[in-house]
Amino acid sequence: MTRKKELIRLLTLLAVSLGAACLIVFFMVRSGSLRGQTIERILLSPRLIEAVKTRSEQEKNVPLRFGGIEFSFFDDKSQSQRTVSVDQATYQTFYNAISHLSETTEPPPEVVHAFSRGKRAVLTLRMALQDDKKGFQPFEQRVEWSLEEPDWFRVDVGEKGEAPLFVWFYDKGSYTQTLSLFTSF
Repeated sequence: MTRKKELIRLLTLLAVSLGAACLIVFFMVRSGSLRGQTIERILLSPRLIEAVKTRSEQEKNVPLRFGGIEFSFFDDKSQSQRTVSVDQATYQTFYNAISHLSETTEPPPEVVHAFSRGKRAVLTLRMALQDDKKGFQPFEQRVEWSLEEPDWFRVDVGEKGEAPLFVWFYDKGSYTQTLSLFTSF
């Protein structure tokens, strides 16, 4: 088998594995069996992102592509929403800081309401999966903070096009630290 075929086979396996992992997380959250899981089992890891990005840059026919990382937040100075690109090294620092956190039980109603009515900050990780019939289909994973309840954040593990499905986390000072990390330019 040629090196190119081996690489395509490996990338196909990686794409199928990632898709299966996303489906498993989705069904585990729906059934409630994901309770108490650490964020490192839910959020895309920097190592996976690096592997996908490297393969995408080296080969044209890969089943999975990295689309980038962005952080959108409300800037108090300009009184407007801003979006900044996040490099992989900075994402690695963020991931390392929160990867030990375990999912909390359902947050109090006032926290849930704060996310639906107030200003939010969002970290978005973008990927695209090859579909033989439709070409590359984008998907993303989002981490959201409410500025009214900045110690709470949630990760959307739902499928694109469906109602969001959130896994909730509590970490005192997480938004302040995240904002400082992603906007220290």
